[in-house]
Amino acid sequence: MTIDYIPGTTSNLVGDPSEGGAFSSGNKQELSGANTAAANASTSATAAFASATAANLSKESAASSESNAQSYKTLAETAATTATTKASEASTSATNAAASYDSFDDRYLGAKNSAPSADNDGNALIVGALYFNTTSNTMNVWNGSAWAIAAVDGSTILLKAQNLADLPSVSTARTNLGLGTMALETATDYATLAGATFTGDVTAPEFIGVLQGETVFKAKAGEALSKGDAVYVSGISGNTPVVSKADANGASTFPAFGLAAATTSNNGTLDVITAGQLKNFDTSGFSLGDTLYLSTTPGVLTATPPTGEGSVIQNMGKVEREHASVGSILVVGAGRTAATPNLNDGNVFIGNSSNKAVTGSFNTLADARIANNIIDEDSFSTNSATRAPSQQSVKQYVADQTANINAPTINTPDINGGTIDGAVIGEATPAAGTFTAVTANNLKASSSAPYLYSLDTDVADSELRVGCFGVGVAYRARGGTSDFGAHQFTRFNGTDTHTVLSTNVGGDFLLHTDDGTANTKYNASTGNLRIGSNSNSASKLKVDGEISSTNLTVDDKVRIGTGGSAGTYAADLEFRRQGNAKSIFTADCSGTTLDVTSVQNDASPIEVGDLFFGSNAEIQPNTFITALGTGTGGTGTYTISTTASFTGVSGLVVAPATDNRIRFTSTDTFVHQGQPIGSIDFVSSDTTSSGTKAFIVAGHQEQAPSTYIAFGTNNNTDGTEAQEVARFDENGKFLLGSLTTNQTLDHIELRDTGEIRSASLATGTITATSSGSSPLTVNRNDANGTIIDLQANGVTKSVIGYNSNGEAFVRSDLGGFRFSQSGLRPTTNGYDGNNNAADLGTSSNRFKDLYLGGNANVSGTLASGVSTFTKSGGSGTIAEFYNDTTRVGFIKDRSEVVSSLVLDTRTNGVGISATVNALIPTDLNGNPNSNATNLGNLNNKWKDLVIGGGVYLGGDTAANNKLEDYEEGTWTPIFRDEITNGNVASGQAFNGSYTRIGNQCTLHMRIINLDPDTDVTGTNNVYITGLPFAASDVSSNYRYVGSMESTRISYSGSIQPRITENTSYMVISKTNQSGSTAALQWDDITDAQADMYVSITYTV
Repeated sequence: MTIDYIPGTTSNLVGDPSEGGAFSSGNKQELSGANTAAANASTSATAAFASATAANLSKESAASSESNAQSYKTLAETAATTATTKASEASTSATNAAASYDSFDDRYLGAKNSAPSADNDGNALIVGALYFNTTSNTMNVWNGSAWAIAAVDGSTILLKAQNLADLPSVSTARTNLGLGTMALETATDYATLAGATFTGDVTAPEFIGVLQGETVFKAKAGEALSKGDAVYVSGISGNTPVVSKADANGASTFPAFGLAAATTSNNGTLDVITAGQLKNFDTSGFSLGDTLYLSTTPGVLTATPPTGEGSVIQNMGKVEREHASVGSILVVGAGRTAATPNLNDGNVFIGNSSNKAVTGSFNTLADARIANNIIDEDSFSTNSATRAPSQQSVKQYVADQTANINAPTINTPDINGGTIDGAVIGEATPAAGTFTAVTANNLKASSSAPYLYSLDTDVADSELRVGCFGVGVAYRARGGTSDFGAHQFTRFNGTDTHTVLSTNVGGDFLLHTDDGTANTKYNASTGNLRIGSNSNSASKLKVDGEISSTNLTVDDKVRIGTGGSAGTYAADLEFRRQGNAKSIFTADCSGTTLDVTSVQNDASPIEVGDLFFGSNAEIQPNTFITALGTGTGGTGTYTISTTASFTGVSGLVVAPATDNRIRFTSTDTFVHQGQPIGSIDFVSSDTTSSGTKAFIVAGHQEQAPSTYIAFGTNNNTDGTEAQEVARFDENGKFLLGSLTTNQTLDHIELRDTGEIRSASLATGTITATSSGSSPLTVNRNDANGTIIDLQANGVTKSVIGYNSNGEAFVRSDLGGFRFSQSGLRPTTNGYDGNNNAADLGTSSNRFKDLYLGGNANVSGTLASGVSTFTKSGGSGTIAEFYNDTTRVGFIKDRSEVVSSLVLDTRTNGVGISATVNALIPTDLNGNPNSNATNLGNLNNKWKDLVIGGGVYLGGDTAANNKLEDYEEGTWTPIFRDEITNGNVASGQAFNGSYTRIGNQCTLHMRIINLDPDTDVTGTNNVYITGLPFAASDVSSNYRYVGSMESTRISYSGSIQPRITENTSYMVISKTNQSGSTAALQWDDITDAQADMYVSITYTV
């Protein structure tokens, strides 16, 4: 094999060590020469083989001519003799071809255990000769002076996939590479420089960690260079390499070692980036993600690999950002791509006399080689022992020699297997042959078991036989060495072929429609039949579509709609027969877990899908076994479809879920309120009143899973449909007429005769009538609680009940009373009291007289004979409050509109007065007392002051002294490249807070790692939107300026945040040394680690 390059490296395995190769230049030449010689030898062998083949064809052609001449012996004896002679000459040509093969034998000497010194004929070795050394297991080539290995032994080279694991000696390799013991050290042997940043060169014997930035080397410019130029090492100046512009057209200017990091004049110093990012570079001529190559123009990169044999291909990097000024390239380091050198169409590499690989046209080289070893003479005048005749010369020579032989007419020849028009082939002895096509009016096969046989040569041992096999006419197909064959019966109209019946290799039987589509399938393995589809059926018979039958008998079950297994609800309509009991057992149950403790009758094991039932009242109808637990048919645990709770119950039964039933299944996966699940309609065909006259409907009360069952009837003869008259709702309540629009059914009457009757009343009442006993008894089984629930439109409004204290109570949403031996008491819920909160009457609904046998207590003290607070005859005191004999307060009416409440009648006492839309302070006499009363004091403070307007401060009611707002909150800054819409920049954190006092708002903002490399436009201003309030329109060009601290902003002057009046965004204003201002642009932010801390106050 030939190895030129190891993908993923920057080195040529075969090449000069100074160019990164793994072998010396001598080895490279030897390997290259060996490859070339091997290619030459292979070409010569191919030519010799072609010559031998041509000679054999000539020989066969001559032999055929000889055979024909013998057949025409009577008419062409002389010509036969001539043909025999020419056949001999053709045999001589074959001998010549053998000589050509001998020439090949001189080039490939075969397998030998040591290096030969001569060819197989004892002659001198020729350049390019090959032999295989069986001792070293290598192919060797003669280069003119010595044998060289023609292919590299894979066991002697390092393989990429091994990751250096195939080194014979790791320690020796480490020593040869100068690593010493570096590769053996642990992380603890190195100093930790967590988070360290270096601005200059760093030299260290070892490094463990992650390097961020670019890998560069210092160089001297050998010519004027521009930023981004691809450069190669063109010399050395002292200890500094000299670099110049690289290009892909010359070996002396290749390979490139990196890109110039900056524009540099001749002899200037610069950094050359060999790996990492080249930033702030014009990449507008490329597209994001383009791979960049060294071009044929010195120093210039291109996205198109150079073409032509004179150009090399070197991958320099990829475009990371497409931009005219701040574009970036990820430099991936110098090295060739994993591709062979460029080679023009139709050319090959071939070795020359200097043992160098050169290119040339394959056709030209091959034609020249063949022309030197072929005789192309129609007369065969040249008698060569080493050159073979061409096919054309042999054909022409034979044609010349047999030109005078006339074709005879043969009547009944004895030819076995021949193909002659008009003659019977074989006669008495059957002919053996292969025919492309047979056309006959009557094709007959006659034997003890005759058949017509067809063989598919593309499938091994496949066959088709049609014939008699002792059972009448039979049709047999075989699909391969051991496969059963498939059958297909078709119709053909001269243009289209339609299948009417087919079978597959599994024996399944399919019927097809008129257009050839299979729509009925019999499954041979299950015996199931499906009509209307070519898919398998899970049941014995499945019909996709409508089925009509006057007499349909099914032993097991019938499902209409989607199928399903026992115990599930998948069929739209299902009829089942009765199944026998499978197992009788004793079990415990908790929730949905059934624990079978013993089995009395286990005729069949318990299985998923079985119907579970028994005498225990907690087992609900339609309960199934849904999953196996520890039980696998006998004792153990199982999961059931409903919940129950019992212990040690015997006589429990499971049976196949095939009991007599009609099942309706809705396949709608999202149901709506009132949507029916199934319905049984009772339809009349009476000519006077046909239609649905009664129904039973099960549906969804609301959305799943709540359900109801409704009943409908009809007593009219006018053709109207049945209407709902009763239902059981989702809570198990029986509703009679309550959900219908038929108002004649809104009344239920309970009679002492035991009747429940609907009467023609529209009031919706319940009437209980009795003679000599209580007409209505309402009983609650537990000790206490609500006994009668009074509702309006389904919502409870009042209740009557009995509490745990033995008290009856009546309450509504607004309160109630308890009846006890000690009195009538207010209550909130029938149990708890409602002290000092319930009124007895209102101002507009009063009780007339209150008769008491004891005292009337107000807040626990005697009312001193005052039972009402009424004052007649103008303004004055209405009520007074005393502590024993000391007056402590009073209520006073000052103008029949304004009243005062004085709570302290001592010197400097205070009170409050109610006036129009205001509550004002008063003195100890109840008169207004401005600017003298405090609301709380230093030791006794009110908690919160909640007002709907503003607060006037400073004793002045002017508008400027009114404080109307105070607010604290957060906001999220949004960085854009336009005021509205535009592109939004990303970052790690965008945080903001604000405090508003009146119309003054103070903002604080924190931005971490703002990224200018997102899709924002670099030349646009930086706009910060999302302010909690817009700035007010105070005056023209009014501005608010704040303070900020920032990083990663490239500007030599000062910067500060700015909000302009009548706007809802912020900009960053920058001021240069001369005092000119402008807005900060995205290009001013250097990288994605920019931070900002801003404070600013503005008027809203």
